[in-house]
Amino acid sequence: MKGMSMYVVIGILVVVVVLGMIHIMTKDKNEAAEPPMKDSPVPNSARAPAEEENPMLKQLKALKDARELDKAIELGQKLLKETPDDAKVLMTLGETYLFKGNVTEGEKLLLKSISVNPADGYTKRILADSYLSRKNTEKAAQYYQDVIEKGDPMNVIWAYTGLSIVNKITGKKDKSDQMLKKAMELAKDENAKKEINRRVSEGFK
Repeated sequence: MKGMSMYVVIGILVVVVVLGMIHIMTKDKNEAAEPPMKDSPVPNSARAPAEEENPMLKQLKALKDARELDKAIELGQKLLKETPDDAKVLMTLGETYLFKGNVTEGEKLLLKSISVNPADGYTKRILADSYLSRKNTEKAAQYYQDVIEKGDPMNVIWAYTGLSIVNKITGKKDKSDQMLKKAMELAKDENAKKEINRRVSEGFK
């Protein structure tokens, strides 16, 4: 009986050791599959899922794109009351006001959007476009340059285009040509190249 008891004890110990090894191996595998993001204060598992875009914001964008500007402004103002610091709402409503011809209100909203989300190259670029359309070349150049320095690939082409126009207006032809050349080098689409040439030749209309 004593011999059997000893075998039972040994068997239990073996099972415990094996289970412990399986647990360690499984833990290591899981940690390797989902490492925390670099410089992240929390692991991936603790991060909230990506937030879906507000359906009302989608509607606002659709109204703006369809140039139903009065309806867009009405909806945008309603959204601002609910989320006054939403950078996307501020940007979309600001752009709507620009389309409407209310430059003062449009630029004010774009500036607030940038203060909430300084990394948004698109908002900076359309604000620069607005300044350029009013021949405020100093402010336009400031925001175009910022877009280029941040390296926002979706807006750098148009920032170079804008800077080409700025330098053309201020009589710096060589600099204007340099900016135009950079814009054309980055543009892959023939339609984009045609639009770049049109804007520079017509002085942004």
